[in-house]
Amino acid sequence: MVKNRRLYIIALLILLACASIKAYIILSEMYHTKLGQTSIVKNDNDSLNVPTMINKIDDTYYIVDSYNNNILYSKELDVGLSAWNKMPGDFAHPHCFIGNGTFFIVVDTENNRLVTYKKQKDSFIQLETIDDVGYRPHYALYNNNHYYIWNGINQMLVYTEKDCSLILERAYIIPELENCYVRSFTVEDNEWYFPTCSGKIVVTDSSFNYTREYTVPDDIAGLSYIYKRDEYWYVNVFTNIEYDTRYTDLVKCKDLSLLEKGDYESLYEELGLKSSPYYVNTFDGSYYMAALSGYNAIYRIDIINGKLKCVQIF
Repeated sequence: MVKNRRLYIIALLILLACASIKAYIILSEMYHTKLGQTSIVKNDNDSLNVPTMINKIDDTYYIVDSYNNNILYSKELDVGLSAWNKMPGDFAHPHCFIGNGTFFIVVDTENNRLVTYKKQKDSFIQLETIDDVGYRPHYALYNNNHYYIWNGINQMLVYTEKDCSLILERAYIIPELENCYVRSFTVEDNEWYFPTCSGKIVVTDSSFNYTREYTVPDDIAGLSYIYKRDEYWYVNVFTNIEYDTRYTDLVKCKDLSLLEKGDYESLYEELGLKSSPYYVNTFDGSYYMAALSGYNAIYRIDIINGKLKCVQIF
């Protein structure tokens, strides 16, 4: 009798232990599914939908797949989109992704917010969201241990990171950009260039004090990005002054002051582009450019002796 009772108690304890383990597994899975923080999720889209940026940070490549509301990442560039992973997050047309290798920021454009992450091995942990940073913020840059965010309402927000938390250090106002639609900015020789959609490029010093501006003709007034290589400037044109994408272009000039005079060269047809060139980043010895609006693509661009060679990779 005593022996049977002992066996009953042992069996009951085993059943309780199994139930506890099962409950733990279920709760653990619920926790990770809810937060979407530690599991690796494969990309389930077979094509890009308005890609705005491709970048490489440390050993990982990232694509901002804006209208699929995803940030994709992969250790390999030359693999199909189904082999890429996607970051956790409920985004609405994100436009930009920056980071220092361990701490990252998504510019979540239509949600008017920033979302921060910590990288843990090959996955990402979502940390915090900073709401109401402006109106449709587009572009950001990590530079000299600071995070620069153009908030869409005439402010450059400058953040630092401490203990995986964003700290707003200062907000700069540039009066000359009031009522201007600014999609990006570029740093060149310690000066900051702001291409606008209002027919001008505004230049400031490193403290965001206005220094000068360049006038851009109406036909190429809706700019998305500019960058310099050797003695040439390359200007990505999204629309004309009236936001008509039929005027999209990629032009080249030796000095930005020549744009007003029409002294520039269009490279759009020569490169075989089919849509609007957007953001550009440099890695692996080449330039990489996203293109969108009607035909979604990612291009690798090599500049040799002032000549561009363009190859579509996605």
